[in-house]
Amino acid sequence: MLFYPAALPLSTTTLTRVTALIRTHHKIIDSRWRALDPGAQALLTLAYLRKGERFADLAAGLGISAATAWRRTRETIAMLEVADSAEPPLRVLFRAAAPTVVRDVYEKRLAEWAAWEGLAIRAHGRADTEGDR
Repeated sequence: MLFYPAALPLSTTTLTRVTALIRTHHKIIDSRWRALDPGAQALLTLAYLRKGERFADLAAGLGISAATAWRRTRETIAMLEVADSAEPPLRVLFRAAAPTVVRDVYEKRLAEWAAWEGLAIRAHGRADTEGDR
């Protein structure tokens, strides 16, 4: 495969902001090693979004697999979508199975809290049946 230098008509500010977003995400998830550093991941995603090139072509230029290019691009696009939303959530789970696992954990917690609800109400000093004393 032949490589050639190319220009990407985007501002340095855009690249810097996306890089900072990715770097923050990596720190939050405690990611110690990635095939791409945050700057390269940002450049990969921005090149994909701007030029629409195939992942295999973009990946070859960065020395990674097409699968890695696809995963990192999808991850960054998801981060951009959250960052660009009008009311971004405090936390987002970027794993396919994470919502199921979290849902199971919280269902167990809610069941446990419901089992002890009567005691919690009595400890507060007022039960539903006592009215306003």
